[in-house]
Order: sequence, then structure tokens, then C-alpha cells
Amino acid sequence: MTDIEHEFTRITRQRYSAMVTRFAPQYDKLGRLAKLGYTVPFNLAEYRAWYRHKLHGNLNGTAECEYCGANLHMYAMQTEHRLPPVQGGSMDLSNLCAACDQCNQQKGEMSDTAFIVLRKLITNRLTVDDILTRDDEDRDIPVLNFTDIDRTDLLGRLQRCLRLTIKSQKRQKVDAAVRREQEAQEWERNAQPTR
Repeated sequence: MTDIEHEFTRITRQRYSAMVTRFAPQYDKLGRLAKLGYTVPFNLAEYRAWYRHKLHGNLNGTAECEYCGANLHMYAMQTEHRLPPVQGGSMDLSNLCAACDQCNQQKGEMSDTAFIVLRKLITNRLTVDDILTRDDEDRDIPVLNFTDIDRTDLLGRLQRCLRLTIKSQKRQKVDAAVRREQEAQEWERNAQPTR
């Protein structure tokens, strides 16, 4: 087995095990069921075949992030559910896609449609056609139906960004006040006559 094949085996085993663990039922300290789990309906060999296919059959190849289009080598490719299981998405391989770590983290539990629209909105590429379509009577109809989870997830992310922005602005004000105080003390020291 070559080094790259050994790495492929290690990475896919690690990622598959993490997926099985993440979706397993969770129990509290008393052994009571705290969170229902999901069964991963494919085995490690099937996952490896899917992973290899995403790399175009070549372990030195690259996959493309489904959301931002970044090229991903074997080490950087993350496995992402297009429609998260908490929103009723399937656990099958058909619901999996390749994503970069950044998009995987940013998407959270949003649906792929909601995340793509959010990315377009943030990058100023959102068009009317992305959110509206016309019916037979030439009326505007919304294309998107955000779920409650999409709304909650998005709102939570925006609130965290706002808190971080406010915290950063407060820190900048404090830093500026400290600098002004240090400059005033330095000026006073320099202004005093030396004996």
C-alpha cells in the first residue's frame, strides 16, 4: 500500500467513524435516552467509494466545494449533508456532498438552498430570479421557503456577528482611550523641566 493509499484509508476511516458517532443516540448520566440518533445506512467501503468518486477516482485529484467552488484535495474535503437530517434530510450517500471546512462550518443546520441564497446575498450576487418566479397570471411567487430551522440558524449567526462587532468596537474604544492616556502621560513627562 502506497503512502497516499494509506492516508486515504486513515482519513476515510476517521471521517466515517466521526459521522457514525455524531449521529448515534445520546444518553444522559443515568442511561436515559437524551437525543435520538440516526442510522448511517452505508458502510465504510461504500463511503470510501463515494469519497474516491468525489476526487474523480484519483487520490491525488481534487473535488469541488458544492457551495463556493473551491478545489479540495483529499485532506481538505469535508462531508456535508445538503439537507441536514434535523430538517428531514436523508442519511443516504445521495444527500452527501463535498464541501470546504469554511462552508461546512458556516452552513450549520441550514438547508443547502438557504445557504446558497445567503452566500449570494453576502457576495452581492443575489438576483430577483433567485427569490421570485412568475406564475401563469404573471404574479410574483417566492421560490424560497425557509424552514424554521433555517430562520433560527441564520438569526443566531447574525446575532453572534453583531455581538462580536459590538465587542470589537468597544475594545477599539478602550484601546484608543488607553493610547490617549499613555500619550498624555508621555507628553507630561517630556514637558517637565529637567534639573
